[in-house]
Formats: sequence, C-alpha cells, structure tokens
Amino acid sequence: MAELGAHGMNGEVELMLRHSADFLDLFSVFAVAWRWLAQAAAAKEGLARGGGDRDFHEGKLAAAQYWFATELPRVPLLIQLCRTGEDSYARMRPEWF
Repeated sequence: MAELGAHGMNGEVELMLRHSADFLDLFSVFAVAWRWLAQAAAAKEGLARGGGDRDFHEGKLAAAQYWFATELPRVPLLIQLCRTGEDSYARMRPEWF
C-alpha cells in the first residue's frame, strides 16, 4: 500500500488526495479483515476443543465469512482507483449540471 501514496511523495498532492477516501476505505477493509481472521482462527480452535458456546463460535465464523465474501472483493477496485488516479469526477464543471 505504500506505493499508493507515491503520488504525494512526488509532489502531486492534489492527485493523491483525489482518492484519499478510497485509500482509507481500502486500509479499513484490510484492517477489519485482519481482525476477523484472528477471530475466526480463535473460533476454529474453540470448536476443535469442544469448549465454550458452540453457537458463539459458529457466529464468529459466519460473520468472518460474510466480511471476506462481501467486503474483501472491493479491494482490487479500490487499489485500481488509487493507482490510476481515475479523475472523471475531478474534471466536472458546475456549468455541466
């Protein structure tokens, strides 16, 4: 992800900031996925041990699976937007509305 901030380091701050929300979204999806992965691993261990509340562990696994199936697939598009600097919205003019 460090390369995604390279535009700003090259003095192209406006270009970098155009997709700052996408960059933050990308980072947050990864951060939450990392936490869900840790929780899913702990839930798997809990189920293997046979201790604790089985429903709780199954719920953690289902929630992690949901995140991985619905949120993580957004990452490639967010990376592409940050890398390419797609700027259609930045070229808009008030008189076009």
